[in-house]
Amino acid sequence: METKNQGVLLHAIPYLGHGRILKVFTKDGLITLIGKSKKFATLSPFCIGEWVYKKQKSELFSLTEYSMEHPLLDLRASYTTLTSAISIAEALLSSQLPLKPAPHLYLLLCSYLKNLPRFRTPEILSLSFRMKLLLHEGLIDLRLKCKFCEELGACLQDGETVCQLHKEKRAIDFSLDEWQIVQIMTLTKNFADLINMDWPPNLKPKIDALFQEHIKY
Repeated sequence: METKNQGVLLHAIPYLGHGRILKVFTKDGLITLIGKSKKFATLSPFCIGEWVYKKQKSELFSLTEYSMEHPLLDLRASYTTLTSAISIAEALLSSQLPLKPAPHLYLLLCSYLKNLPRFRTPEILSLSFRMKLLLHEGLIDLRLKCKFCEELGACLQDGETVCQLHKEKRAIDFSLDEWQIVQIMTLTKNFADLINMDWPPNLKPKIDALFQEHIKY
């Protein structure tokens, strides 16, 4: 029995010369497809398409048909846009279990990939996506006050907000300006809040460290 699903192609590797093994993210989660026909030989990230496949006992499904819905060609317009898209893909590939339904995360992915080319600094979207991914997975809690007291917090420790008094060495410490930016990029539902945002260069390594703390590559 065949299954038809819309999904974003995140990763493709050659298989036996002209075939492809594909990692596709759908509303039903991350799936792995094997396309043995030559007609799949040109498939490469990134694109949104409709995938027709046969489920098997293993997690490797047999791809039978594919139709393009959105080629996302603008992602290749600049190096920074493409690397930001790759960063988003890697975040999903490293965090999502096969066939774990994630309809809201799928819609977020499509929206972020379509909007990346609009951004002068697209990296802000890849950072925002990772923060939203951590929030979606329940791995961070961005409450305003420290989990131990009533003081305002600007540190994340074990994924929870703490103040300067209660932070330990393992905490990731943000300045007040950085903390405000983190709050916006994680909680906003409007790309207009991000498109002209100025953010300090030392914010990226902190978000990288936070993501790696919770998501093991």
